[in-house]
Amino acid sequence: QRADFLRLKLSGVREDISLLRNNLLLFVFATGGLIRGLEKAVQSATKFQTALAGLSTIAFNTGNRMDDVRQAAIHLTDDGLLSIAGAAEGLRNLLATGLNLKQSIDLMNVFKNAASFNRQGILDFEEAIVRATAGVKMQQAKLIDDVGIRTRVGQMLEKQGFQLEDLTNETTKAAAVQALYIGLMKEGAFFQGDAIKLTETYAGAHARLSTQMLRTSAAFGNILTGTKESPGIFATVSHGIVDLLVSLEKWLNANKELIGQKIQIYFENFMSILDKLIVIGKGVWAVFGPLIDLLTK
Repeated sequence: QRADFLRLKLSGVREDISLLRNNLLLFVFATGGLIRGLEKAVQSATKFQTALAGLSTIAFNTGNRMDDVRQAAIHLTDDGLLSIAGAAEGLRNLLATGLNLKQSIDLMNVFKNAASFNRQGILDFEEAIVRATAGVKMQQAKLIDDVGIRTRVGQMLEKQGFQLEDLTNETTKAAAVQALYIGLMKEGAFFQGDAIKLTETYAGAHARLSTQMLRTSAAFGNILTGTKESPGIFATVSHGIVDLLVSLEKWLNANKELIGQKIQIYFENFMSILDKLIVIGKGVWAVFGPLIDLLTK
């Protein structure tokens, strides 16, 4: 009977150890997914903030409010066809040309409509649009052609009494840029509504879902990392931990001798208890050791 009792106890110990192991594995699995989710949110927020940060300089240099430019870039991604990085880069190029913010937004939408079904086949949607905005900035018709607008920059300007050289002439540049804007808007009118049609396709719906997931993830990441308006959870917690560590450091420095004495006493007590446990353990093993060996064979 005693042997059966010991076997039952040993079996219960094995079950407890197995349950503990399973709980630990479940905890690691659950927290691992949480950590990966937090990392992805932080990465999305960083990507979002980095893309928008590049707009601050061009906004300042062109006399635009940063918040207005930032909201314009975000709004251009609402249909999911453009990433925030692509929208920001396109706006930077167009604002640098001398166009105002409204005109830059207008051309971005024109290029989105044109590129939906008329871009160069080797280019993806966003790449074609960004290249077209660079073409406006550098007066390169070939790049504008990437979105499907075939009329040359020079031809657009000539229709309104300007030459290509007027875009680089300080006295005529402002008027020539306005003429180019008018010309591009006229050419882009042929593709009006194509971007909406693209969003109704599977590819467009998938792009919109991906973009919205990124924006949602970035919004959550901003709560963690913080923004210009809010310090964020990580920063708040970090400040609290730093304050705690500073206080701990001061207390340790002020109580070095007392701490040393306490540690010495605790260590001596621990060693004394350990010695007693060893003696007790040897005695227990001397009594029950043979019995355990017999049961486990």
